[in-house]
Amino acid sequence: MNGGTSELQKAPEQDVSREFLYVSDFQFTLEETLDSFQKSVCEDMRNLHIEILRQFHMQAMEMSTVTSKILANQPEVRKKLISLERKPAASAIFLALVLHHSGTSCGFNVHYQTCHR
Repeated sequence: MNGGTSELQKAPEQDVSREFLYVSDFQFTLEETLDSFQKSVCEDMRNLHIEILRQFHMQAMEMSTVTSKILANQPEVRKKLISLERKPAASAIFLALVLHHSGTSCGFNVHYQTCHR
């Protein structure tokens, strides 16, 4: 009888031990999976930041090129404006053309009629 009791006591201990090993294995697997996921998310964020910086740099270079072209043409446009200031009708037409090409409406007809009555 004494031997039967010790076997009954060992059975719950073995079940607890098996459950502990199962929980430990599950916890290890879960931690490993979460660690892998965290590394993946960090790498994706890093790649996203690099892409944003690359696009920002490309846009900055484009803006620099456009600004350089505008500044290079500025003296020529200034000379043209000065020469047209001497001719009111021509300057109104030039102004309307410049505003038209820039996409701005200036009401050229009203301006021209007001200035040249």
